[in-house]
Amino acid sequence: MSLSKSRFVEMFGDPVLNPYKLKKDSFRHICEELFAGGDKPSDIVLTKDETHPYPVYANGYENLGFMGFSSQCRVNKPAITISARGTIGFSCIRQAGFTPIVRLLTLIPKTGIDLDYLKFAIDFYSFTSSGTSQKQLTVPDIAKYEVLVPDYSSQQCFATFVHQLDKSKFLLQKILEKLELLKKSRFIEMFGNVATNNKRWEKTKLGNKSVIGSSKRIFANEYTTEGIPFYRSKEIIELGMGEKPSVELYISKKRYQEIKEKFGIPIPGDILMTAVGTIGKFWIVPNSKPFYYKDGNLVYIRTKEFNPLFLKKLLEMLIEKYKVENANGSAYTALTIEKLKDLQIVLPPMTLQKQYEEFYIQIDKLKLVIQKSLEDLVGKS
Repeated sequence: MSLSKSRFVEMFGDPVLNPYKLKKDSFRHICEELFAGGDKPSDIVLTKDETHPYPVYANGYENLGFMGFSSQCRVNKPAITISARGTIGFSCIRQAGFTPIVRLLTLIPKTGIDLDYLKFAIDFYSFTSSGTSQKQLTVPDIAKYEVLVPDYSSQQCFATFVHQLDKSKFLLQKILEKLELLKKSRFIEMFGNVATNNKRWEKTKLGNKSVIGSSKRIFANEYTTEGIPFYRSKEIIELGMGEKPSVELYISKKRYQEIKEKFGIPIPGDILMTAVGTIGKFWIVPNSKPFYYKDGNLVYIRTKEFNPLFLKKLLEMLIEKYKVENANGSAYTALTIEKLKDLQIVLPPMTLQKQYEEFYIQIDKLKLVIQKSLEDLVGKS
C-alpha cells in the first residue's frame, strides 16, 4: 500500500467499512456534474428517464436533464475521470481543459469536496459493472455508491500531504534519471565516442572476439505448463529492465536436456539481444539457473575478450547508430548474425572495462536504494 493510502486510512478509515462512522453521501449528491464522455456528436444518445435524473452535459455542458453521452467538448473545471469500459475503476485527476472520451466517466465535485481526497476515496472501491458482454461502468452504476464526507479541513490536510509526497516522488524520479545519465556520461568520459573511436583504441570485428549465434527452434506445440522457463523477445526485454517476465512459458525438462547435450545452453555472462523488431535490447545472463529462448528473434553473444557489462553498453551505442543509418531512426528492423559479426568495435584494456563495471554496479546499488524509497511513497506498480 502506498504512503498516501496508508495516510488516508489513518485519517478516515476504510471508506467502504467506515470504522470511524463518518458522514456518507452518494456520488450523485456530492458531484456538481457526473457524466459519460463521447468521442463525437454522433455519439449522443438522449433518452428521457425520470427514474434516473442524473444530469448529462453536452455542447458546452448545458444541463440537458437526460441520461446519455456528452458530445466532444472541453471540460473547463478540474475533475476526476474513471475508466468505464474493459478495465474499470481506475481514477485520475485532470486539470481544466480536457476532452472526455466515451471510455471515461467524469466527476466534478461540489464545493466542499476536495479533488485529491475524492480521488483516493474512489481508489478503495471495487466497482461492479452493468450486465453487458463487456465490462462497462455507467453513470447509474457509480451514482449509487456512497463515499465518506469528512469535514473540509481534514480533506485539505490530506490533500496537502499528497502534494508533498508528489514533490518528493518527482525529486526521486529526477535523481534516478540523472544517475542513468551519469552511467552514460562516465562511459563516454572513459572510452570516448565508440562510433568514431576518437580515443584511437585498437579496433576489431565483433565476430573475431566473440561467438555469436541463436537457439535451436522450439515449436509452439512444444510449450508446456511447467518445466524450464522459455523466453521470447518480450521476456528478454523485461528481464533486461530488471522486471519479472509478464508471461510464463515453459518447455519440458526432457527437451531442455536434449538441447543442452547436443547444442549447449546459455551460460552466465552471455549477452542475449533482440535482433528482429525492436532491436538492440539486452539481457546479461546472471547465473546458471536453467532457461531457454526463442530462435530467430534473439541472438547470444559469448566472449572472454570483453567485460559483459562494458560490451552491452558498447553495443547499445553502436546499434543506435546502426538504426539511424539503416532505418531512418526506426526501432523496427532486423540485425542478422552476419551483420553483428562484421560490426567494428573498439577494444580498450580489460582493466579499464572492469573499472567501468565497478562504477556501473555502484550506481545501480544507489538506484536500488532510491527506487525503494520511491516504492515506499507510491507503492509497487
